This record gives sequence, C-alpha cells and structure tokens, in this order.
Amino acid sequence: MRGGRAIFAGVAENDRPGSIQVIRFPFERIFEIQAHSLPIERLRVSHDNQHLYSAGQDGMFGIFTIVDKDPSKKDKEYSQITQSDEILIEKQEQDKYVQDIDHLRNQIEIEKQKKEASVQQELERKQRKIDDLNSDIENKKIENDQRYEQLLDAKREMEQANKDRLRDLTQAHEIEMERRKQDYTDKMDADQQRFNELQQAKDEDARKFEERLSELTLHHEKIIKELDQDQKIDLDR
Repeated sequence: MRGGRAIFAGVAENDRPGSIQVIRFPFERIFEIQAHSLPIERLRVSHDNQHLYSAGQDGMFGIFTIVDKDPSKKDKEYSQITQSDEILIEKQEQDKYVQDIDHLRNQIEIEKQKKEASVQQELERKQRKIDDLNSDIENKKIENDQRYEQLLDAKREMEQANKDRLRDLTQAHEIEMERRKQDYTDKMDADQQRFNELQQAKDEDARKFEERLSELTLHHEKIIKELDQDQKIDLDR
C-alpha cells in the first residue's frame, strides 16, 4: 500500500483456500480475511489506496474497500479492508450464461410441443393402469382379510389349547408337589421316630454302662479293702 504502513498478501498454497492477510511493518500480521475458496493469483491496490482487487483460481474477482485508520494511534496503525457489496464477472461469461439459458428454454418449449399430443394418451394409459392396480389392491385386500380371519381363528384355537395344556400341567404339578410334600413329611416323621429310638437305646446303654461301672468300682474297692486287711494280718504275724 502506498504510504508504507501496511502490506497486503494473498495465500497461494494448493492445500489452503485463498485468504488476504494485512501485514504491518515490520512484518506483523494484523488480521486475515477469507476471500477465495482456492489460492489467490493476483492482488492490486488502486492508485488512491481506496480499493484492493483480488483474483483467485476459483474464477472470482473480488473488490475490497480499504479503510485507513488514524496513523497517530500506535495500536491501530494499519489499514482495514471491507468486502465490497458486489462481485464482477466477465461480460463474455455472462453472455454465455444468457445464451445457455435461452437455449434451454427453447429446448423446453420444443419438448413441450412434441409431448402435448401424447400427454393425454399417456395419462389415459396410466389411468387404466391405476384402475387395474386399484382392482388388484381391492382383490388382495379381500384375500388378505379372509386370510387374516383364518389366522385369527387358528390363533384363538392355539391359545385355547395352550391354556388347557397349561391348566393340565399346573394341576399335575400341584398333585406332584403335594405327593412329594407328603413323602417328605412321612420321611421326616420316620427319621424322627428312628432318631428317638436311637436316642432311647443310647440312653439305655449309658444307664447300663453307669450301673456296670458302679458295680466294678464297688467290687474293686472291696478287693482293695480285703487286700489291705490281709496285708495287716501278715504284718501282725
């Protein structure tokens, strides 16, 4: 930019979109604006420093308005750019677009005229096909309704059979559980009776053991007493 306070640089790398960077001396980037979708090829500043022109590989030509800030403020000593309200295209390209549009319109009109005669016949043919399809749909609906009723009856019969089967199984289970419960009770009673008999036999054996032990103790004491007496007699002699 004339005046030497800022530089405008465009990004031209293949793997990055084209952006315009505002750089203040000495090479301090102030801000960056996204201008093109592809790399930038050319940048130019107008002679009065009021506009910046950019051209990119995306075929766009951009016009930006430069707003020069007050150079007396140190923290704002740079130029800003604002994007213009319009983007220009070449007249040759515009004329080509207009020709293409007119050509397409003419083709549409020709095709429309060609098809006007056969449209009614096509509509009637399609209407007949629609009527046939509606008839087929109605017949299928009646057939499906009948099939549905048959399946519904079969479902009811199956559900009733399952209910009867479940009832029979439940009754059989309850009878079996009652039988097993009775068998368990009888077994518990028999075991309890056997336990009582064994306990009585044990108590009887313990009583007999105590009696035998008492007899043996008395007999032992008697023998010891007799031995003591015999020993005293021998000593007296």
